Amino acid sequence: MPVLVVRIFLVSFFLLHVSEARQVDGYPQFLIKPNTIYTEPAGANITMKCRATAESNATVEWFSGNENRPLGRELVRQITYIVKRGGTLLITNASLSAEGFYYCTIRNEFGRKKARAAVAILTWPQPAEISGWRSHVVATAGTNVTILCQPDSLSDGIVSIYWQSDTDDILHNIDAWSGKPVPPDMRVYAQSISAFQSELRITNATESDGGIYTCVLDTVLYPRSDVKPVELTIAGNEPVNSEEEVPQRYTIAVSSGFED
Repeated sequence: MPVLVVRIFLVSFFLLHVSEARQVDGYPQFLIKPNTIYTEPAGANITMKCRATAESNATVEWFSGNENRPLGRELVRQITYIVKRGGTLLITNASLSAEGFYYCTIRNEFGRKKARAAVAILTWPQPAEISGWRSHVVATAGTNVTILCQPDSLSDGIVSIYWQSDTDDILHNIDAWSGKPVPPDMRVYAQSISAFQSELRITNATESDGGIYTCVLDTVLYPRSDVKPVELTIAGNEPVNSEEEVPQRYTIAVSSGFED
C-alpha cells in the first residue's frame, strides 16, 4: 500500500510539473526590450522600442509611472504619446514633465511580463527648431501618394534620411539617380531624390496602406537626430484609375539639428 501511494504521488508530481512547464513555456517572451534609460534634450522626440516574439502571440502596452491606464495616442501636458502597432512608444516634444519611469508590458493568455525604462530630460536649448511639417495627411484611395521629407537647412552633418513603416520596418529605398526601375509589385517604398531629400511613395493607395509612417534623420553627432511621425489616412472604398489622377504631394520639413 505505501508503495502504491508513493507511485501515485510521483505520477501526480510529474503531471503537475509538466503542466507547469507548459504554462511557463507559454509565457510571452520579449524580442526587443526598451533601453534602461533614455537621456534626451528638452523638445526632442524619444523612441522607445518594445516587441514580443511572434510565437508569444502577445499584446504590447505601455504605462507611465503608477498609472493603470495604458498609453495610447494622446496629448498630456503638451507632450504627445503615440503607441505604434509594432509596440514602439514615441514621445514627441518631450519636456521635464516627461521624466520618470515607463513600463512596457507584453501579455497573452498565460500571463504577462514587463520591462522598465527611465526617461531623463536635459534642459539646454535646441540648436534648431522644427517647422513646416504635417502630422496628418488624408489621401484618396486609388491615387498615388508622395510625401517629401527634407531638413529645414542643409548641413554637412546629415548622414541619412529614411522612412519607417507603422511596424518600425525600414522601407525599401531606391535612389532616383541610380536608374534602377521600381519593381512592379512594390507599391510602398522610399525614394532618395537627393542626399538631403527622401520621398515616401505609395502607388494606387488602398485603405490598408494607412498608418503612421516615420521620417528619420541621422546626423554625424546624433543618430536619429530627428524623428517625424506622419499619420496617413486613405479615404474612400472605391479605388479609381490611378493613371487618371494627379499624384498627391505633401512636404514635411525636418530639422537637421544644426544651424547654418
